[in-house]
Amino acid sequence: MKIPATDRRNRTLQLLSVSMTVIFLAILLVFNILFDQLLGEKLKWDWSSGQLYTLGDVSEAILAEMDQPVTLTALFREDDAASFGYASILPLLKEYEAKSGGQLTVRFIDPDRTPSVLAEIDPSGYLAAKQGDLVLNSQATGKGKVVRYEDLFQTELDYQTYQTVLTGVTAEQSLTGAIQSVLSPVTPTIYFTRGHDEADYTTDYSATTGLLKNNNFAVAELDLFAGDSVPGDCAVLVMIDPQKDLTVAEAESIDRYLRTGGSLMVIASFGTAELPQLNSVLADYDLALSSDKIREGSPDYRLNDDPYLLRAIAPASTITPQAIDGYTLADNNRAIDLLNSGKDYIKTEAIVTTSSQGVREAGGDPLASSEAGTQVLAAISTHEGYVDGSTVTDSTRVMVVGSSSVFGDALINQYGNNIYNAGLFFYSIQWLAGPDAADVLYIEAKMPPSFAVATGNATVNGLVSVLAILVIPAILFSLALWVYRRRKNL
Repeated sequence: MKIPATDRRNRTLQLLSVSMTVIFLAILLVFNILFDQLLGEKLKWDWSSGQLYTLGDVSEAILAEMDQPVTLTALFREDDAASFGYASILPLLKEYEAKSGGQLTVRFIDPDRTPSVLAEIDPSGYLAAKQGDLVLNSQATGKGKVVRYEDLFQTELDYQTYQTVLTGVTAEQSLTGAIQSVLSPVTPTIYFTRGHDEADYTTDYSATTGLLKNNNFAVAELDLFAGDSVPGDCAVLVMIDPQKDLTVAEAESIDRYLRTGGSLMVIASFGTAELPQLNSVLADYDLALSSDKIREGSPDYRLNDDPYLLRAIAPASTITPQAIDGYTLADNNRAIDLLNSGKDYIKTEAIVTTSSQGVREAGGDPLASSEAGTQVLAAISTHEGYVDGSTVTDSTRVMVVGSSSVFGDALINQYGNNIYNAGLFFYSIQWLAGPDAADVLYIEAKMPPSFAVATGNATVNGLVSVLAILVIPAILFSLALWVYRRRKNL
């Protein structure tokens, strides 16, 4: 039987179409391979939300100003990066190297295959570096710093799924901070006090202490109650929510430290015990912890319309150059008093306030409220009276904050960079630490986007998921099949 010319033409066209498709895909594959080999590294983009794996302006500026070499040793083979969880930051490491002007060298060495590398990068064993770590060294300063996985990524356990969830990327913060640390001749040390039932800075303030460690500050603790004197290397002494007052001896020890140009940060929420000895120290700097609780009268400056959960104002000040209105969250707030001793060498300044509708509740009693007005939640004092130009060259700096939640993990971990709390803490510590921290720059942690359905009924969410994943694609496929059959018979 003779095949009609029309059918032969159709078969020829089908064969040609299939052949051209195969040839096109082959050409596309070869082109893609060659393009990636020749230009792949130069033409990569970070499409992640928030540019999670791209250097920011602050890091680029620090790299551009590097005038001494730094070696970054990754203690694993580059091919094994994925097994240590570092695959996503390899491009970031290459970007660090490329933008350092030749001052930063990145190398990959597996200590299991080359054990001598550990003695080379950490001859004293002080860093306790191990396989999987990143170690930065500067020959000029002789300093080294270890950056571990937990320094690069913030994670938490999802108790619904019992899986570890990525909540933040601190890779840039940690790596740039480590570069600053090994190149800096001085690393300011922040001491957190013990002995007065203070909040545990290692757990309740892990986000802010991590911020310090990642930005060229050292963190240590000091037990004043045990009789320890304030060390000479103390850049800032921090007391978080003490439940017991200072002894007379402790107050005298802090006073001696401050008279040499020291710095003190006191954080005390409403409801803590009476602290007359601590207040006696603060009074010398025209500051005082009141016994009043703050209530916000304006709905615009409340979070979730809770009058005790403030969207506080950070006015333009020594700490905050430009006012940040309503983005500093705080609860259980104690009012701070700015005293007036009349001494011209003492200057006080409000750092965090309520709106003009703030109210003070005497002793926390809502029925004993003041008239509405701007209430002070945090304040600083600069005391020039001890400066003599020889033994004391720096002014004494004191800061008092009336809420422990402002710098605590609960708010910062929940809201991240959407609020000013972490930045306020960093800039406050930087100001308190004085000249030794003047060149330390703040690098924010980057928050990954979340695509989880956070609201709604679980059953409804499940039905929507089935609809989106199964039903709609099935309908579209059936429609495509129907169109194909109709067109085939034309």
